[in-house]
Amino acid sequence: CEIDVVVLTNPICELWNPNCIRASRGAIFRLTVVTAQPTELVSVCESVNLPVFVLRADRGQVLWDGALGQGAALVFGNEADGLGEDWESDALRELTIPMRANTDSLNLSISCSVTLYEMVRQKRAQS
Repeated sequence: CEIDVVVLTNPICELWNPNCIRASRGAIFRLTVVTAQPTELVSVCESVNLPVFVLRADRGQVLWDGALGQGAALVFGNEADGLGEDWESDALRELTIPMRANTDSLNLSISCSVTLYEMVRQKRAQS
């Protein structure tokens, strides 16, 4: 799976904070990272026919039923608050990672990993 860009919307921490750099394990220096308003991101994606999927803990189509194999923009919220009102729109497709009863959500890094793995799996299945 190739990631072309990481877009931060309404970031709550400084991108170049030493803790962020350390947590990225150096990936921050190999990826294009930009900031944008949610509406800007959705508008750019629509203009190039790139579907925008938002990951929700409480609703949405099951992750592996989402059409991720052709590429997509994936939107994840922060661990404490999830996605805010900016990510409520009919233009967005909602996905959820199904979990066992009594599990309300996954750690953000795990959610990203599971979702990116599913994108790679779908892409390989199409080849």
